[in-house]
Amino acid sequence: MKFDSSFFEEAEKIISSYFHSKQATLIAANGNVESQFKDDKTIVTELDKAMELELKEHLGKLDHGIGFEGEEFGSSGDRTTFWLVDPIDGTENFVRGLPFFRNMAALIHEGKPVFSVVYRVTAHETFVATKGKGTFKNGVRLKVSNRPLERLRLEVSCKYKDKTALPVIAALAEQVEGLRTSDEFLYAVEGKLDGHLVYKSDTKPWDNAPRMLLLEETGARVANIGSDSYDYTKGDWLAASPAVFDPLISIIQAYKQL
Repeated sequence: MKFDSSFFEEAEKIISSYFHSKQATLIAANGNVESQFKDDKTIVTELDKAMELELKEHLGKLDHGIGFEGEEFGSSGDRTTFWLVDPIDGTENFVRGLPFFRNMAALIHEGKPVFSVVYRVTAHETFVATKGKGTFKNGVRLKVSNRPLERLRLEVSCKYKDKTALPVIAALAEQVEGLRTSDEFLYAVEGKLDGHLVYKSDTKPWDNAPRMLLLEETGARVANIGSDSYDYTKGDWLAASPAVFDPLISIIQAYKQL
């Protein structure tokens, strides 16, 4: 399947318009919504479920031949080219009344994300990335930060109860200016933070794919730990500017077996 600029423009319009239409509802429900536990012990709300089904319907009007996969209801249709959707990324934050939640959708083609739309609900900011075309926030192009290693502030997604992660985290903390667990990877996309490390975490494909493409298209180097490239279906990955990527990977590789 070939995609031209008009396809991505229409996709962006459909997805962004839908996400924007839900802003008032989501802000009103932020911290004021019931939730249930799923089988994997994560939480879900009725809004998660409803938004996934509605977005599937909207995207089906764009091209019926493209498959669909969402966090809540799984996959259907074509698996070579499909939409991968996280209707509310950061549901735990959303239920608690914290501002760090987003709506996310990515187009997967032949095993790679090629298009991504992420909506930061509370700030009304839309992030769009197209493979080879850059990442934009509300129409303004974003670039990866160029700070040196000693000034780096790195956003980290990590399950600290996994003790095998602690040597890596401690070693990184000694070499960079700071590590952050803000639950907002978009700070790295904006260049406000200097990279994003996902390590010993429980991120899923619908978490990884939009993040990886947004970061890559800012000029960041993105790869799974121990690889020269990235696979969005796998965890343990780093995104950072090419100038500091190798030093960071060297630190992680040196301490990850301890």
